[in-house]
Amino acid sequence: RSIGEWLQALRWACPMCRQPLTVERLETLHCLACRVDYPCVDGIWRFPPPERAAFFQAFLRDYETIRRAEGRDSDDPVYYRALPFEDRTGRFRADWRIRAKSFQVFVCRVLDPWLAIGASPCKSWTSGPAMDGCPIAWPAGVTSSWPWT
Repeated sequence: RSIGEWLQALRWACPMCRQPLTVERLETLHCLACRVDYPCVDGIWRFPPPERAAFFQAFLRDYETIRRAEGRDSDDPVYYRALPFEDRTGRFRADWRIRAKSFQVFVCRVLDPWLAIGASPCKSWTSGPAMDGCPIAWPAGVTSSWPWT
């Protein structure tokens, strides 16, 4: 499937009115009822309703401050794209191993059955995911030596 087909296959709903969202562009979903656009910024969908944006901005600022103080931040997008499979700092491997397992459960129990992913990562998690045709952006370099195997 193309990314456009994958976006259409998911039944996106407006967080305000629960009406279906339409794909305006690959980077934007639109609610016809509320006349609100929901963009994808740096690969992350932004769904907070407009009236909650100020609250979430304050939360994000606090969250980033705390994570920076803990040493869990980076200016490099590759750092975040490698998570939860690879802790590029090497400081939180045990934490990310747990998160990777949780992500595996989410993919196999929620996404895979619902989307009927043709090249399912769930059929071969113990030897590494089958990546062809999978809409999930697996990090580069993921091989059969997964953190949980």
